[in-house]
Amino acid sequence: LIVPFKGLDQEMEKNIQALLGQDYPKKEIIFVAHSREDSSYPFLQKYKKKAKIVIRDEKYQACSYKVASLLTGVAKARKEVLAFSDSDVRPGRQWLRELVQPLSFSDVGASTSALWYIPPAGGLSTCLQAAWFSSTRFSILPKPKKDFLMGCSFALKKETFDSLDIRNLWE
Repeated sequence: LIVPFKGLDQEMEKNIQALLGQDYPKKEIIFVAHSREDSSYPFLQKYKKKAKIVIRDEKYQACSYKVASLLTGVAKARKEVLAFSDSDVRPGRQWLRELVQPLSFSDVGASTSALWYIPPAGGLSTCLQAAWFSSTRFSILPKPKKDFLMGCSFALKKETFDSLDIRNLWE
């Protein structure tokens, strides 16, 4: 499970606890901090017994910081399945198991999970964000050639990642 961090998210402690508490055997959790100077880095140090804490590799210059962090995590990952989550996601205890399960079928290359954005306080921008995330939940239902992965929560086999040359697509 690869999780990029930049700055401190609202309720970050609860989100991290939910990620660490996944009911999934032999999970590998990699937290990728934006930099040593980033406020997330010292905060993440208290989890170093439960997760690998790494710094985003600066060799990835042609892509976004988030993608650079994901690529850094992929380079450190040792498991056969790559799962990705944003740091502001707070999944239920079965999330990782349910996210990875479809990959057991030979005709499934990747899986994603929809999310419900629950705004912490009202306001036009948070209500619009909640509406947008809610609408994407219905747009990922099976439609030939129109499926996509939610960037905040997805998984694929490392073999698929390599065979599709996703590293080069992202760089």
